[in-house]
Amino acid sequence: MLKVTNPPFRILIRKLCKEVELFTELIVESTVNFASRKNIRSMLGEPENNTVVQLGGSDPQKLSKAVKILLEMGYDKFNLNCGCPSSKVQKGCFGAVLMKNPELVADIINEIEKDNDVIISLKTRIGVDNDDSFEFFNRFVSYIRDNTNCRRFYVHARKCLLKGLDPKANRKIPTLKYEYVYRIKEIYPDLFISLNGGITHTNINAVNNLDGCMIGRGAREDILIFNRILKKEINYSNVIKEYLEETFNLNYTKHKILVPLVNLYKGTRNSKKFKALINTLCNDKKIEITEIKVKINEFIKENEIK
Repeated sequence: MLKVTNPPFRILIRKLCKEVELFTELIVESTVNFASRKNIRSMLGEPENNTVVQLGGSDPQKLSKAVKILLEMGYDKFNLNCGCPSSKVQKGCFGAVLMKNPELVADIINEIEKDNDVIISLKTRIGVDNDDSFEFFNRFVSYIRDNTNCRRFYVHARKCLLKGLDPKANRKIPTLKYEYVYRIKEIYPDLFISLNGGITHTNINAVNNLDGCMIGRGAREDILIFNRILKKEINYSNVIKEYLEETFNLNYTKHKILVPLVNLYKGTRNSKKFKALINTLCNDKKIEITEIKVKINEFIKENEIK
């Protein structure tokens, strides 16, 4: 997710729940192909197991070149975004508009595999604009399945409206149609199908017969959502101390480090007080990193957080 799943956010999620597969922010192939490796690593974070680099682009050769660079840097899992509705993405002729051209998507997948011996996964919607029938979605999935070795699909169970709705509205207004995703899995049981869109810890049963779920902005609002789903307890003190130590050592900005912490205590008696502290620290332009650590550690001690 752009402006959400940056390296500090993912580090915190990993401290909370090691089992979760994480996606980077979308990175465009031109950025990879022309930026320095230092800048790429700053944007994506350190390569690690169970983390997928999400790519944007529509040129098979350029995307393949980007994957080659990323492989050389140590990243080893890749996903092509065929679901983003942003106007900037549309101008680049990638994101959700790619669902209208399964032949091009297949060319991208095959070019990357041919050049790099890597099979990428896809992030999709169930439809685009007026192409919102199950038949349209089925034709797309079927074409990719029959013409590539891609077998892994992360499906946002809404169609995408390329005009008239901004990205935020596109995440809420089009109707969720989980039944489309269920039917695809029934037709193609050999495919890995992960459900995205509207999933919370209270309706996790919606995953039904599927292979997993993808939770996006829900994790920003409730960063403990994976712990709630997997029923994993949290040692707040250890998580915060380890997180601050790692992120400060990697020299991320104060704002990027603190923002993921805002909702850490959601649903507890310490939620409002901790959120107020984080907001105060974010807005204090003069405060030093070492003082931030002291303030947060004092909060933990005073509130007897274990």
